[in-house]
Amino acid sequence: MAIDFLGKEGEKSTKKEEIEIKMHSPEKQVIVASKSKEKPKIIPKKETPKTLSREKFEQVNLIFSFKQYIWKRRLTFIVIFVIIIAVLIGVTYWLITRPKPVTVVNNTNINNVNLPPVVIDNTNQTPPTPPEPICGNGTIEANEQCDQSGCGVNQNCVNCQCQQIIIPPVEPVCGNGKIETGEQCDLIGCSSEQTCVNCQCQQVILPDTELAPLRGALVKFSTNKNIYLIDYNGELRLVDPLTASFKNNQAIREIKEEEIYLIADRFKTVRMGKIVSGKVDWDPRILSSAELILFQ
Repeated sequence: MAIDFLGKEGEKSTKKEEIEIKMHSPEKQVIVASKSKEKPKIIPKKETPKTLSREKFEQVNLIFSFKQYIWKRRLTFIVIFVIIIAVLIGVTYWLITRPKPVTVVNNTNINNVNLPPVVIDNTNQTPPTPPEPICGNGTIEANEQCDQSGCGVNQNCVNCQCQQIIIPPVEPVCGNGKIETGEQCDLIGCSSEQTCVNCQCQQVILPDTELAPLRGALVKFSTNKNIYLIDYNGELRLVDPLTASFKNNQAIREIKEEEIYLIADRFKTVRMGKIVSGKVDWDPRILSSAELILFQ
């Protein structure tokens, strides 16, 4: 019984209160149970229809319309595709079979002399053979280094090829005052002790002096203390007292006084030779009194 708090008594409920119990079932059914002992009623659940949004509907509609348009115009698109393929095949064939342009090649020989240009027609598979060069026409052509001209200094043009001029050696002329190949002298060029004979230097052979009979002996003069060695030709050669030595390794200062002979001062004017220094290949000559008589 319901109680009305406002003073009114509620109507009696003639209906039994019902409690809904939702249970999982494969058919998505709802089981309604009541407090009474009656069997529960099974009420099937109503599924709400799925609705698409406006944007998705328009997108799906657009794709469907495009497919229908393509299907209706399929013959037109097939014709356009065939035309494009035919155009591509035609362009490719033209690029392959079109005639090649004619090129002009500058003809230059090995001496970098410009020659008339050679025209090569690229339309032919093999280029034409250039004309054979003509040697002697004054024009430097292929495989020619020269043709009457075109060579450098000291070169000659022989058979249109530059060849070096071979200059033969000049034979020396003795007596022209120039020392040439194979000459030691030519009027000049020898030392003071030599003379130029047939452009060759030869030792001057001087005549013997009057002291030649005393050759090999050591002499001196009364007016000075110098010691002289008389050479094979009678020349007086001054002996260096510091360095001169003889075959027996005897220095000049070790020579005995009686082995150095005093001769007359009139022989001081005899031709002088080189100074004696270092070691001499012989020993001083010993003179007899008879040999000195004429020189004292």
